[in-house]
Amino acid sequence: MSNILADTFRTTLKCQTVAIERFATNPDGTHFYDCGTGFVHLPEENEVQIFTAAHVVKDTPPGRTKWKIRRLRKTPGGDSVVFNHFQTERPIAELSQVVRPDEWAEREPLVETAGYDIAALNISNEASDYDGNPVPQQRFFDPNEGRLLCDPRSNASVLEAIPLAWCGYPVFMWSIFRPLVPLCYYEGVVSSVMKPQSAPPFFVVDGNSSFGVSGGPAIAEVGGVPKIVGMFTRYHWHQSGMPGLCIFVPVQNLFDLTKAN
Repeated sequence: MSNILADTFRTTLKCQTVAIERFATNPDGTHFYDCGTGFVHLPEENEVQIFTAAHVVKDTPPGRTKWKIRRLRKTPGGDSVVFNHFQTERPIAELSQVVRPDEWAEREPLVETAGYDIAALNISNEASDYDGNPVPQQRFFDPNEGRLLCDPRSNASVLEAIPLAWCGYPVFMWSIFRPLVPLCYYEGVVSSVMKPQSAPPFFVVDGNSSFGVSGGPAIAEVGGVPKIVGMFTRYHWHQSGMPGLCIFVPVQNLFDLTKAN
């Protein structure tokens, strides 16, 4: 695998990738925690747009949910962590701050419609500490901060058989490393490009992943330059127990979603 992908992860991508954590209480009184992944696409002065998978912002309890968006930031003294907190009183997918395809709610369980498993989440650009206290004179993501560009021209067809790297926050690590799930790095090769007749394209990758990594950005070399070309949505395996394949959507799907809304 090309060192440029690993180097890009260490220098830029890991600071652009976010953990999307949610904390709630179920109707029976038990506590609920879950974690997904996303990545910063459009940082502006007062708002940040995050790309993620649609199912990451769907499965929430009907009552009050506390959201904690977290990312790494490079400082002269090393990596630091910055947060953005907000609260919802009903499922977040019902709110205007989330955009996702209408088709996804109807076809969610089907692998062949994986191209619909996309969403854009808009949050304020306010920074806070772990407990939710505002951090003065800081933004969650400074618009001038270095970030990787998404390449919408990298449609699924041109990605066939190329090396790919991605990252995300595996939720099972919460029980081991709480309170902060660590960001993990993965590598693989695009195995096949899928073009369903009645759904957007997606591609499958020979690689490994875990619950919680959904929504994580995937990078590849495009003309010798590392760019974000896709997003991880799920890991699909056979019932026999044999290793499966990772499923990704090209970033073109995400651009089409935001342009339509």
